[in-house]
Amino acid sequence: MALVLPLETLLMDELFTIVERAKKEWESAVDSISEGVALYEPASFSVRRANWTLARWLNTTPHKMVGADIHSLICGCDRSDCELLPFLRAASSTSLEIERQQAPQKWLLTVYPISNPAQPSPNTVIVLRDVTQERLMQQRVIDAEKRAAMMRTAAELAHQIMPYIGYIQQNLSIVNANMAEVRNALMDYRIALRAAEKASPQGKPPDWENIEARHRVEFMLADIEQALKQGMYDLMRIYKSVDDIGGLQGPAAKMQYNDLNLILENAINFVWSDLRNKVIIERRYQKDLPLVRCNQIRLQTALMSLMIYCAQHIHLDGKIILTTKRLDGQAEIAIEARNHAAADAITAEVADEPDAKAGLVRSIIEEHEGELTIGMQPDGAVSAQVRLPIDGPVSPPAP
Repeated sequence: MALVLPLETLLMDELFTIVERAKKEWESAVDSISEGVALYEPASFSVRRANWTLARWLNTTPHKMVGADIHSLICGCDRSDCELLPFLRAASSTSLEIERQQAPQKWLLTVYPISNPAQPSPNTVIVLRDVTQERLMQQRVIDAEKRAAMMRTAAELAHQIMPYIGYIQQNLSIVNANMAEVRNALMDYRIALRAAEKASPQGKPPDWENIEARHRVEFMLADIEQALKQGMYDLMRIYKSVDDIGGLQGPAAKMQYNDLNLILENAINFVWSDLRNKVIIERRYQKDLPLVRCNQIRLQTALMSLMIYCAQHIHLDGKIILTTKRLDGQAEIAIEARNHAAADAITAEVADEPDAKAGLVRSIIEEHEGELTIGMQPDGAVSAQVRLPIDGPVSPPAP
């Protein structure tokens, strides 16, 4: 006699089969993923389930992991202050990266608490991802960036040194040319002295002033002294630039408290070879001017450009007036160029000067949160004013 089962029973059996098949497929899928997955009780850290990936990483099997302490399996330490303990008890989803001591591995752990009103202490799913190779590649990228930064620093160093070397060569050429003039003057002195020895006491004395004027002796001596001083300063800057390469960031990245009067003097030394035959410098410095936090090299570069810009509007012998003062909570640097040319000629030159040429200088001043104004004063002087915020102590008195 054939057994006839109700339709409901057949449907339930089929449903159970589908559920069992889905459960196995789910377990197979979880076991086959590349991340380690485990289900544990946060209160006791007891493992309820684990996939094969995590079991292989821990050199065990999923069945042996059931009931084991998840903290001991992952960390293996017995410290009560281990950072992994509060992480495993987290009430919300969070991540933590650890480095295993047993093997050179880095794991990224993520916990997902499972909310279940029927359980007073819900379970938590933990997902472990091996990021060892990923971090290794990231470190290689960082190392490559460091090498590139070192190359950029070396290029920056060369960029900083080359102008100083050029200035030294130029100053040495000035010294060499002036020494030739001084040598000729000394030869004239000797000829005049020998002639004076042979002449009678009542004869005409040697024309010393004419000899010195013809050879510009005083100017040559002063020029030699200035060139030597500038050459020594350039050498000092080269040594400092080389020293600054000790860190991977070059001198252009340094913001320090500096004396604006000293920065102006350094700028004068750099551009003096371009100005010495054209202008005289008049200084009107405020001695107790507070220090300004700035990048010395970049600000000095901007001031050098402004000096040369103002000097270009001097046709004959002229004067550059440098003024520093504290004004409205700011430090002001004023550069004025004056000469004896007609005011309308100067006005035309300033009007024709494109403002784009001041773009680099303006960007440097803006880096320091300052203001730049370039124009002409009512008396015909071409001027440039730089205002910088003051946030440093009073500059030390000059020795």
